[in-house]
Amino acid sequence: SKHKLAWYDVLLAAAGAAVCGYIVWNYDVIVLDAGPPTEMDFFFGCAAILLVLEATRRIVGLPITLVAICFLLYAKFGNLIPGMMGHPGFSLKRIVGHMYLTTEGLFGMPLGVSASFVFLF
Repeated sequence: SKHKLAWYDVLLAAAGAAVCGYIVWNYDVIVLDAGPPTEMDFFFGCAAILLVLEATRRIVGLPITLVAICFLLYAKFGNLIPGMMGHPGFSLKRIVGHMYLTTEGLFGMPLGVSASFVFLF
């Protein structure tokens, strides 16, 4: 039928719950640990970023998703850009850790803005 959920939508929803649940379950360890992300942090962080990119593609469209991917690539490969726009580049583990485990990433401003707009409607 038209309103039936596809199996992959259920899988994506479960994965979304898992990446959020990982933060909730391990919150005390994440907050107190100042070191680099663990392998599990990295795994769930990669999954979270991919899920957000897919949700963005589905809701907003491919162009804004491609812009987000370009910014992620810039963070990784900024060392290849000459001049003032270049930077030393960051490791994939550092990018994922920053996006997933800090308040400057997925659970910071983007979540706050989304919650504000959802509340308005």
